[in-house]
Amino acid sequence: MTDLNLSSNNLGQMTSVEGWWIDEAGDYISPKGVDHGKRKPAGIEFKPSGVMAIADAIPTMGALMNLDISHNRIGGFCPDGYDSSGAANSTKITATPGGPIAIAEALRRRSNMVLTSLRATGNHIPSEQLRDAMRGGALL
Repeated sequence: MTDLNLSSNNLGQMTSVEGWWIDEAGDYISPKGVDHGKRKPAGIEFKPSGVMAIADAIPTMGALMNLDISHNRIGGFCPDGYDSSGAANSTKITATPGGPIAIAEALRRRSNMVLTSLRATGNHIPSEQLRDAMRGGALL
């Protein structure tokens, strides 16, 4: 396979092994679909499991030349938090650095790098993170 288009697949969605997930508004949703609002459940760890799975697979894709992971909320998610008046602050993004780091590390691990095109737009990946990944030999 030389081309892989995974755009707009919500790969960066934060989930837990217990089945919880965080929706686009930043609300915590239980395994039974109950919305718990902004209250993080105690003792539950969230990870971008979709992007982690792709990152695990990338080093095995020796012929991959074009990868599109755009619009997957890989570097951050949802409007987050409230201002002092209690109004929703829709301009804040909660960073999820695990996703971009996992992709960059996966690209670095590829010994037979033939990737010529990587599209990662629309993922809230901070520019300094992009710069650091490129310095490390990855294209992210």
